[in-house]
Amino acid sequence: RFGLADRLRDVLTNLPADERVDGTTISALFDVVLEDACGLSAGWRKGAALGAADAEKLLDGTVLKPRRLWTGPAGDKLAVFAAPVDRLGVGRGRRPVAHVIEFLRRRLVPLGLLTNGREWRLILADPDNLAWVEWYADRWLDADRLSPSLDLLRRVLSPAALTSPGAESLSPLLQRVRDTRRGQAKLSKELGERVRRAVEILLRARRSVIDPAWNEKSAADLYVAACHFIMRLVVVLFAEARELLPVDNPVYHQAYGLRGLLEQLDRLGDRRRGRYSAWSRLLGLFRLLHGGSPHPAIVVPTYGGELFAAGS
Repeated sequence: RFGLADRLRDVLTNLPADERVDGTTISALFDVVLEDACGLSAGWRKGAALGAADAEKLLDGTVLKPRRLWTGPAGDKLAVFAAPVDRLGVGRGRRPVAHVIEFLRRRLVPLGLLTNGREWRLILADPDNLAWVEWYADRWLDADRLSPSLDLLRRVLSPAALTSPGAESLSPLLQRVRDTRRGQAKLSKELGERVRRAVEILLRARRSVIDPAWNEKSAADLYVAACHFIMRLVVVLFAEARELLPVDNPVYHQAYGLRGLLEQLDRLGDRRRGRYSAWSRLLGLFRLLHGGSPHPAIVVPTYGGELFAAGS
């Protein structure tokens, strides 16, 4: 009998190269990931067991029904969806994410799982909050062993994490999310303070350029521009950490990426000459994010927006 790693490798290997995943393939994938790996072996309704009463008509007229619906002993629910898109939350992949969020809020089901076979996004959506976490299936296997990434998925989607102790209480997973929300105000305050300190460091570092042209009337504009620059860096670091940008692409990493630039500067140490190109590289990164790139060597969507617009 094949072990879990072998079964998982088999179903992942059967995924097509394009975004068209048929029902049989996705069903086999759900069986291995959710039932075998995560241990959610009981409590499912799927296929013919899901009827019209399980579907929801959304604002744009779409009728959405989960592929599977798990119900725990205390009534906890997990709705599972599949979307034939290349990337979740990007381009055409934005629509299925919005549909799942609307479905969850209309049905008062706080947790939904959306996948295209390769990306697996767990979405928490209640009337007041929205959060998500994502896994990549190509990182679930480390040679012939299960990876730490899969171990985390198995912990988060385990029966123990999803099952509440009683009808009037929250599941451990939802309780942890609520506890995290309580700390958001503190985290936002700390982030704001760190951004303020970073802006002050940036302005002090550029005093040799600023002082000769100093003008009281333009002081506020200068501070806003410095804040704008720091927030660009914060957004890029976040996007790279979540792999929302092509950090695995060598062209992006070596010529545009912020993490790649930091690695390069660390290698240069105090050699200032090699640091002169950092500013032009950052400007190139900002232009790339605003305007996108259709080039096959580095495909980046056009994000647009005011934050990365030239002169903003």
